Amino acid sequence: MEALRVADSVGEKRSVLDSFLALAAEIENLRARVSNRFTGSAAYFTLLESRFAELREEKIEHVLRLSRFVMRRVAPAAQTCRSVLERLTSLSERIDRAAELLRTSIDLHVEEQNQRLLEDSNRRARLQLQLQHAVEGLSVVVITYYFLGLTGLVLKAANNLGMKVKVDLTLGVAAPILLVAAWCTMRRIRKRFRDYWGYAVSLSEFG
Repeated sequence: MEALRVADSVGEKRSVLDSFLALAAEIENLRARVSNRFTGSAAYFTLLESRFAELREEKIEHVLRLSRFVMRRVAPAAQTCRSVLERLTSLSERIDRAAELLRTSIDLHVEEQNQRLLEDSNRRARLQLQLQHAVEGLSVVVITYYFLGLTGLVLKAANNLGMKVKVDLTLGVAAPILLVAAWCTMRRIRKRFRDYWGYAVSLSEFG
């Protein structure tokens, strides 16, 4: 019990639990070895008491009755047998209670560790989601820049062909339009991907 009181970590508690299990096995082994003999001794003592009661001894002055003579020597042994059995039973019950308490403590520690692991997993998932959103935003900017480059090349080619096109003005007007279009496209793709995986997960759970 002192080791249980000072044990803090799960490893220490498991070590104490192993000690409890070994002690419980030893107590049960002792009970199995002495229980039959002690129970038989108690039965013989009860039988001896009943036989002396049937004798109906009469008191003789200055002479010790046979029942008192025998009982003075047998009763302590019978009481010892009863005390040993009661002690073994008490020890077994105390060990069971302590082991149950220790198992509960270990289960609480394990649940706390699992809770911390879940919190860490949720934190990592949130960080990954934030990183994914940042990457998606950067992707939108990159795609918009790429399309603006292509649009600029097309406009410059049109000017070379004799068309009067204001390249800078056209690119300035097209930039927000391309940015919104790229953002909507990425959002639609992400929504379809999320719906697909949600449908796939529901099918797997149903199956």
